[in-house]
Amino acid sequence: MIKINLDLRKHCVETAAKKSYQSVLALALKDDSAVETLGTELEMLKTALETFDFETLRGRHPQLSGGYDDEVVLFLGDDGRIGIRINGRTVDVPLK
Repeated sequence: MIKINLDLRKHCVETAAKKSYQSVLALALKDDSAVETLGTELEMLKTALETFDFETLRGRHPQLSGGYDDEVVLFLGDDGRIGIRINGRTVDVPLK
């Protein structure tokens, strides 16, 4: 299972995902050999940013609005679906 930790201490989940996308993209552009390894992470983040209904997600789970120290992980499940876990608990992700 591929996991991406999102830091929500200063940003909401959407901004944290955008920042992670930019960071992973910069790493991939710096090192051609890393593209293959980072490609799945880039696709996960891109898909999440394009399909998740972040407004509803933040409304259902206030800790995703930022300013919290909870462990938030974007993950790719065995079924190929992208999900979010807050403190180890998988939450329902509404789509646009």
